[in-house]
Amino acid sequence: MRFVMLIGLAAVLAGCSRSGAQQDEATHPRRLAGCYSLELWPGESGPDVERRRAAWGSAPTVKLDTAVLTGWPGTTQQYGNVFVAHSITDAGRVQDHPFGYWRFTGSDSLFVGHPGAFAGVSMELAIDGQHLRGEIRSFTDVVSEDKPSTSSGPVLARRVECP
Repeated sequence: MRFVMLIGLAAVLAGCSRSGAQQDEATHPRRLAGCYSLELWPGESGPDVERRRAAWGSAPTVKLDTAVLTGWPGTTQQYGNVFVAHSITDAGRVQDHPFGYWRFTGSDSLFVGHPGAFAGVSMELAIDGQHLRGEIRSFTDVVSEDKPSTSSGPVLARRVECP
């Protein structure tokens, strides 16, 4: 009888670990690791859209890495698993601005940003096949009469080969 109970317990535990492994795979960084070219206001055209795109400057390519973010303990304490992101300029230079980290916000969505709290750029994205789609937002704590302190718009992050 004890042997049967032990086999039953082992089967239950094996089932739990299998579903846990499947859930971990959905939020494993290698699932999304790679480079993404950002397209602001995808599919839209016209002078107003071009003005909005120009106000952002050239959109970088963002590289989502599998390395765990270090050096920002407040961010990792608040969110748990946080991974390194890099911005790649048109000239191919790698930098940590405007993006420095990324994290899952669900099994099908993520946040990309920088740990700085007073100004920056962030993206909230949903997984759309091989690409990511959502909203990009810039923000600052500097208030000016002629400029808004926040700006946002739609963004499409197309998966591309890393330079």
